[in-house]
Amino acid sequence: MPKSSSLTDAEAVRQALAEYDRLGQAAFLDRYGFRPARNYMLEHNGNVYDSKAIFGAAFGYQHGVLEKLGFSVATKNLLPPARFFQRGHVYDRRAEIHSAYGGQEQGGISTPTGTSAIFLFTGESGGQFGYDDGPCIVLAST
Repeated sequence: MPKSSSLTDAEAVRQALAEYDRLGQAAFLDRYGFRPARNYMLEHNGNVYDSKAIFGAAFGYQHGVLEKLGFSVATKNLLPPARFFQRGHVYDRRAEIHSAYGGQEQGGISTPTGTSAIFLFTGESGGQFGYDDGPCIVLAST
């Protein structure tokens, strides 16, 4: 997290507040990758906001650092999920897949909203439920 002294533009904070109001708390926090504030809230015009999330978004509005350095920034769920996985690597279903993409957490198929991904899960324990998939690696994206 950048130092608070690096945020000097009140208009950037107002832009972040307006975006928060427009999207609502859940969508705003999801967009910027923050969780709800535990201790510190920002109060403005009778409303309360998650302070760290507002700071992070305002910092981006003020600096646009990555774009100024010539990089392109894209929302993760708009990129093909296959770009984030490596062939042969075993991923933790809950910590590395569902936390990032959502989708059904039970069963062998997950279709998270907001992405073109379909995740297929297989493993040793399937045999006890009548499934015998054998070794299977599928990595594809549309």
